[in-house]
Amino acid sequence: METKINYTVVGIFVVALLAALIAIFVWLSAFWNQKSYTTYITYLNEAASGLSEQSVVRFNGVPVGFVSGIALNPTNPQQVRITMQVEKGAPITTSTYATLKAQGVTGVSYIELDVTDNTGKPLTVLVGEKYPVIVSKLSLLEQLGTTLREVTVSIRDLSRSVHQVLTGQNEIAIRNSLQNISVFTKTLADNSQQMDATLKNIEATSAQLPQLTKQFQTTLQAAQQTANQLTKASEDVSLTMQDSRIVMQNVSQQMLPRMTQVMDHLENVTTNVQQITSELRDNPSIIVRGKEAPSPGPGE
Repeated sequence: METKINYTVVGIFVVALLAALIAIFVWLSAFWNQKSYTTYITYLNEAASGLSEQSVVRFNGVPVGFVSGIALNPTNPQQVRITMQVEKGAPITTSTYATLKAQGVTGVSYIELDVTDNTGKPLTVLVGEKYPVIVSKLSLLEQLGTTLREVTVSIRDLSRSVHQVLTGQNEIAIRNSLQNISVFTKTLADNSQQMDATLKNIEATSAQLPQLTKQFQTTLQAAQQTANQLTKASEDVSLTMQDSRIVMQNVSQQMLPRMTQVMDHLENVTTNVQQITSELRDNPSIIVRGKEAPSPGPGE
């Protein structure tokens, strides 16, 4: 007699067995990999593209946790609020910062933690926050995008400035300047031989510069000697002037009184000569007869 197999019971048994095995495996995994985490928050000032919950959080490339929440900042929609679970014992301090990075070319992103120095202090919970906040920095792609935008704006402004410069009278002036440059270049080409000769003369003059410099130094030395001699001569002249001043003082003190007396005598002599000349003019016979005796006075 054949036994009948109840496939429904067998299926239920197999499903129950698989469920039990999965439950045991999950329980064992949780038991053996049980870790303690600390919750931190960071605010990204850029789009969190490629980032999702359970994304890895790395510290200097070493996995130390995972992302547990992604949301917009209620007070500033331009920021993305990232909640992270970081293993206890990770060196999170005030010098730690978070950056959004892409993993390979898959487009998957993760949070990279790094430090600026080793002098940071442990993070504390700020007023109005539930968890400690790790400061964030722009990712490399965002920095490049910002730089490219700034360069694009600068190029646009530069092109506008160039366009303004190259319009109206400035365009005519630039055209004239280019024509003048062309004429000048042609003139240089036509006079290249003369320029070569001039350069050769300059080269020859440069070769004579050491000799000319030596002669100039000799001339300077001679000029220095002449200046020294002139200085000495001026000192001698000064001494001579002092001696002459002393002589003049002696002359004025001794000779002038005598010369005054002589001048007085000369004046008397001149008066007598004038008197004699006047008498001769009136009576020339005085020279022969002499001067008449004066008339006798009364009683003589």
